[in-house]
Amino acid sequence: MSTNNFDKTIKGLSAQTIVTILSGIIEILVFSIMSRILSKADFGYYAALNSIFVIFQSLSEAGIGAAIIQKKEITNNYINTAFSLAFLLGTFFTLLLLLLSNLISSTIIDKSLEFPLVLVSMTLIPFSINSIARSLMMRELDFFKYGIIKLVAYIVSAIVAIIYAFNGGGFYAFILLNFINVLLLMILSFYFSRYRPKFVIKIGNVRSIVNFGGWLTLSRLIFSFYRQIDKLMLSKYGSIIVLGEFYRTKGFLDSIINQFESIFDTTLFPILSKGQDSSIFIRSAFIKSISLVGSVFMSLFMLFFFNAELIITIFLGDKWLDQALTMRILSCVILFSIYSRITDCFIRSLAYVKFYFCTCVLSCVLSFVVFYYVIDWGIEWIAAAVVLISFVIFLIKLCYLAYKVDITIIVIFKSIFKSMKYSIPYLMLGTLFLFYFNHNIGERIVFVFLFSLMLIFTYLFLPRFVGEVYYNQLYPIVRKYINVLKMFKVE
Repeated sequence: MSTNNFDKTIKGLSAQTIVTILSGIIEILVFSIMSRILSKADFGYYAALNSIFVIFQSLSEAGIGAAIIQKKEITNNYINTAFSLAFLLGTFFTLLLLLLSNLISSTIIDKSLEFPLVLVSMTLIPFSINSIARSLMMRELDFFKYGIIKLVAYIVSAIVAIIYAFNGGGFYAFILLNFINVLLLMILSFYFSRYRPKFVIKIGNVRSIVNFGGWLTLSRLIFSFYRQIDKLMLSKYGSIIVLGEFYRTKGFLDSIINQFESIFDTTLFPILSKGQDSSIFIRSAFIKSISLVGSVFMSLFMLFFFNAELIITIFLGDKWLDQALTMRILSCVILFSIYSRITDCFIRSLAYVKFYFCTCVLSCVLSFVVFYYVIDWGIEWIAAAVVLISFVIFLIKLCYLAYKVDITIIVIFKSIFKSMKYSIPYLMLGTLFLFYFNHNIGERIVFVFLFSLMLIFTYLFLPRFVGEVYYNQLYPIVRKYINVLKMFKVE
């Protein structure tokens, strides 16, 4: 497999990044508006509801879409069998959630969640079958097209949800947003993928899908528990207000992290699946990928860590300022989470789904044990536990993948540290700001402006200082956009 595939990945990342930046801006704007309209209790109820919904979503999708992407040779019968399985699974888990809604709501918080659970169950079927159309576009490397579809669907659903929230909809505004978003994604994805579904069940294809997707489904189920266990335990053993405070802060960061994680999922996984037989390509792609993460996302971490109060004031509102320390702690998850997602992409593309399942189980068990002990210590300790668990799980995945693709850990960490070396002066500058300034609103605005300006200057005019991988892989794309802007300026 030629390293040209990595160039395709970079182009895919570039297209996805444009859409992701737009999506991120819009999502932050929506969060900012919702944070000012809704109460902490509204966010707490939705956090509890969403934690259940995400788990059922992971079951209904069942790794079928990933099986379509990962398979080298694919037929119409295989795709139609996948669609039929997705529809059946979506129907089954919709009915299951309807039947269990009373029991789940009583167990997690109280019976006030029963009707909301009934409502969100209606989205499981469109979510499940949409995985087929989405995966077909990912298989064809139509990253930009699907990104635009996601953007349009989210904008429409967000506008309707905000209007409903302004009219006293409470946390039901989030349910409405999710319902419209999933429905539009399904309609637009099938239209633009040009796939016309047929109900076909071929036993041989079912075995193939289950063989890959079965382990992936179990993995995603456990992984969903891992990602939601903090909210589930807070809803059960904490208060709805505390849950709302923690979810609003963590949810804000997660919305940004998830946007970037989706870039790597939608671009790396399909291309790596095509190059899974070339160990040279896999090793090279992995080193380049983690180097790019260090070069780019270290800046995102620093912006959140050193400017937590200003970000909360602007995007969430003054009533959330008591969560500044929590946001500062959770910002450390940015790097570990994205590193971990990239490692997952390589593990899944190489079909090491059993190991992926084991790491998900370990993540879930470790989270439960740690949160059980720190749940009464305060939100800051829960945030620190999230960071610690993310780091430990990433380290385990990294060691396994390094062994499988024959890369030494020393080489990997050298690449990571080299990609982050540009951040040393910025870390020193940010630390001085935290310790030696009064932090009134004017100082915060001036600092973030100058800090961001210096980072942009570094990326644009000191690319070698940022890192060799950034200079060779991303900077040519950045320079191309700069040249385009110059042309417009001349005209």
